[in-house]
Amino acid sequence: MKLTIKRALLLILFLSILASCGESDPSNDQASQGTDYKDGWWIQGYVSDVKEQSVLLETESTGLVFFSEVGGAEVGDYIKMKVEAIMESYPGQAHVLDYEIEEPELPDAMNMDAKQAIQEAYPLVLEQLDMEAVSEELHYVTVRDVVFNSEHQSWQIIFFSNESGELTIEISNK
Repeated sequence: MKLTIKRALLLILFLSILASCGESDPSNDQASQGTDYKDGWWIQGYVSDVKEQSVLLETESTGLVFFSEVGGAEVGDYIKMKVEAIMESYPGQAHVLDYEIEEPELPDAMNMDAKQAIQEAYPLVLEQLDMEAVSEELHYVTVRDVVFNSEHQSWQIIFFSNESGELTIEISNK
């Protein structure tokens, strides 16, 4: 009887190891945006920081990542980037194959677009967190989402701090 249990456990262990040896298909990943994985996949989000030719973004599917070889981007830009792989460091790192910076829309009766609202909100959230920069050691503050509130004629910028969680800053029309 003991021999049968041992064989069953060995069989389960062997099948578990065999199942984990399969190849993952990133085209099924949430970060994939309808492109052929062999040529990379698209990731999009708001630029939270710019260092030389790299931009910092955080998305639910990729987490916090510095994307290299991105010129001309500024904090607050909404960017779409094509990547092949993301290195598993913290934050992650990826080389961008192609990218496109979207032009921000200006809602009716607003004097500022989403990018301008993000740029105005960043100093406020950093002050609230008692930080001087977007990143200090391993503490990062990133843009999670930007929502236009038409009723209040304001922007709500949802930031994420890996130490404090989500923080929302509201920027009113000037």
